[in-house]
Amino acid sequence: MLDHAKIAVIGAGPAGLACATSLRAHGVRATIYEKSRGIGGRVATRRRNGFQFDHGAQFLWVDADDPVLAAARGAGGAAPWGAAVTDDGVVPWVGTPRMKDVLRPLAAGYEIRFSSEVVGLLRKSAGWSVETTDGAEIYASVAIAAPAPQILRFLDGGEHALRHTLARVAFEPSHALMIAFDERPNWPDIIRDPPGPFALLVRDTSKPGRLAPPETFVAHTTPAWSAGWVDADAGAICEELKSALRTAMGPLPTVLYASAHRWRFSQAIEPLGAPFAATTDGSVLAGGDWALGRNIEQALQSGRAMAQSIMERLGD
Repeated sequence: MLDHAKIAVIGAGPAGLACATSLRAHGVRATIYEKSRGIGGRVATRRRNGFQFDHGAQFLWVDADDPVLAAARGAGGAAPWGAAVTDDGVVPWVGTPRMKDVLRPLAAGYEIRFSSEVVGLLRKSAGWSVETTDGAEIYASVAIAAPAPQILRFLDGGEHALRHTLARVAFEPSHALMIAFDERPNWPDIIRDPPGPFALLVRDTSKPGRLAPPETFVAHTTPAWSAGWVDADAGAICEELKSALRTAMGPLPTVLYASAHRWRFSQAIEPLGAPFAATTDGSVLAGGDWALGRNIEQALQSGRAMAQSIMERLGD
């Protein structure tokens, strides 16, 4: 039964990839749909004008023997980041040479349909029709790894229980300022809760495997600040954040590049409190970091839990 089960996973971020990997370990191969051109979700890296920025998740808090981390380390895709060590001596991990490379081993060997946006998920007599901009296909079960508000946009309107659960999960936005300088400012490599509208200021260049110089930094804003700018023009946001950074940190070196990115669904205000939500019959599951918390670690946990639920249902 397991070899012939058709499973779809929507989203190639950490939760979706963890789900697909866990399914494959039990003999079930999933088709992965991803609306963007690459893996990672908010474990994201942007390259512009010769500069590189990890403008989403900044690090990973997992044990050294975590299977995801172990696979990435084996492939040269992860390293400890000493600059971000905590006061109690815990060292986080980062992807190398890009943050998203920590997830790359999870995607190896999969059929991932990139640039394939799901626009509808409809219940049919034979299962679920995953409707995309390129067509539709029927699956026995579907795991969705995306922010809850995005799922509500394409979920079958008849799934009242799941829709009600997802509607309870509210999100906060944030913005990321990506900025490159011609020389290193006299700042620490990582500043938590810096002055002004910022929640985190990171010297991307300090991460292992990064190119240096030039000096690249990423500044994440607080949700409270971003709420007032969520629909503003990206250029205006960039100028506002550059000015705020100058006010917070003092005179800036010569700016070689700057841009801003909006994360509309940055983090859940209050997580679901369970690894995933599901339809009454368990054939469609929805999860991600928003189910259990706000971090990559919780996204991986959610994805594995969705895979386990699918396996139990297929084994009935």
